[in-house]
Amino acid sequence: MIDVKITEKEFNTGLTNARIAISNMTGYRQVGGCGRVYVEIISPKVRANSKIAKLIESFGYRMTSRPYSTGKNRIYVGYDNATGKEYMMGEIIAKELKAVGVSCYVDGDGD
Repeated sequence: MIDVKITEKEFNTGLTNARIAISNMTGYRQVGGCGRVYVEIISPKVRANSKIAKLIESFGYRMTSRPYSTGKNRIYVGYDNATGKEYMMGEIIAKELKAVGVSCYVDGDGD
């Protein structure tokens, strides 16, 4: 996979649009049981102390790594208590980041 080039400004636009969409979110869609929700970023690679990683954290999210993996390429969205709220938030974040060229998807680790 080729690593795409996304500017800090483009990433900021995606996260800002996600924040707006999340604040206007009504009703949730249950997708299963309880578990942690992440947005897995495939490309661009986000380095631990990069400007993009700091931007993500400034929006209140935490960058984490997959178990048994190096690098922090996941945005931790939150713990979904079977309400569907956090999973829906992850879907919105992934959708808005994709709109600015980020290759990503929402991922859930169930309990």
